[in-house]
Amino acid sequence: MISLRNRRRIILLFTGFLILLMTGGLVTALSDVRVTKRIVNTPTPMTTPGLVVFGYVRDKSAVGVPGVNIYRSYASYPGVVIATTGANGDYQSDFYPIPGDEMVTVWADGLGYEYEPKQYYWRHYYGYEGAECSFLAHLPNDIFLPIVTR
Repeated sequence: MISLRNRRRIILLFTGFLILLMTGGLVTALSDVRVTKRIVNTPTPMTTPGLVVFGYVRDKSAVGVPGVNIYRSYASYPGVVIATTGANGDYQSDFYPIPGDEMVTVWADGLGYEYEPKQYYWRHYYGYEGAECSFLAHLPNDIFLPIVTR
């Protein structure tokens, strides 16, 4: 059997060990908070208010359409080309800072196709936003009729 004196030593030893562990955890937690604050305060596209537009342009057979220009305009300003689709029909614009609220319109144009939807239109509120705007390309004379089966 363990004597009372030895029990006290063991309890004291484990208590000291637990205090060391808790102190180390507290120091680690506080140092992580400081690192996080440094990262959050660094200006990056994720913390700077603005917009990145991405998506794809596909035809009726789900094949990507390369070389389509993607336009963006704010409120009543004229449109500007922000991206062109790559070989597989995907695109992503650069980051465009927007200091406050803004009405945004995005549309696709080029290669003699018509695009569905014709445009995306929304209100961008202050903050960072990544907006997906994908389009379906078809020839202007394509007629979409329902298939009726019996």
